[in-house]
Amino acid sequence: MEVLTLFICGSFLLLMYYILRPKTGRISNFQQKYVLVTGCDIGFGRAIVEKLDGMGIHVFAGCLTHSAVEELKSQSSRIIPFVMDVTKTADIENAVTLVKKELPEGRGLW
Repeated sequence: MEVLTLFICGSFLLLMYYILRPKTGRISNFQQKYVLVTGCDIGFGRAIVEKLDGMGIHVFAGCLTHSAVEELKSQSSRIIPFVMDVTKTADIENAVTLVKKELPEGRGLW
């Protein structure tokens, strides 16, 4: 019973914070943002890529397989998919090179 009470109180406090928090500082200009996401073949990584793309954010999408890269290429011009195994130094170095090449002048990853 005590755990349930704590859960309800915590949920209420989170709800109140969400309702009463300052509305300033909202993020804008999504179309000018660039992010890097790994693990984009399936699961959370893929879902994040699709969500960010839907918001208008440019996404560098690191995938483990070539088939995932091809699937993402056909989804949107804002998605820049590439093969990347985060356990391989050469793949990480290639990702850095790609990001530097593709980012517009004066921009960085968000």
